[in-house]
Amino acid sequence: MVAFSGMLLLARQLKASPLLSLIAASTFGFSISYTVYGLSIAAIPVVIYLTQRAAEGSARAWHMAALLLLGWNSALVMAGAFLVVTLPFIRNALFGPSRHSLIVRAYLPYALGLLLGSAGLVYATLTGLRLDRSEWLFSGTSWLVLLC
Repeated sequence: MVAFSGMLLLARQLKASPLLSLIAASTFGFSISYTVYGLSIAAIPVVIYLTQRAAEGSARAWHMAALLLLGWNSALVMAGAFLVVTLPFIRNALFGPSRHSLIVRAYLPYALGLLLGSAGLVYATLTGLRLDRSEWLFSGTSWLVLLC
């Protein structure tokens, strides 16, 4: 649903015809089959759309909240970090230079959502916690030892 509606909004923002917008949204919405990525891929069109709304100066407070929640439900290491880095270039290529600053209105809420959604991963990486299940198995006492 997020992929379909985001692509529909983005296509309409790009001044595509209603039929072409519907075809693009349907194609993009049904092409995503990997749910392991969360909203990482599915949210890209709506993130670009909301960023463009902020660039036009027509962003609302709920746009920032939506960017925060979209980032929160996206994978930092799958596509989130890539989108944060490339978003200014993608938006500029599609719509031209921005009339308003986008750091606080668009980029910061999405990046903050990515960090909040991946807080456990960031903490584990910074503290050196073991992240692989095979390392858990061979370290310490397992429940199988306790049963024997």
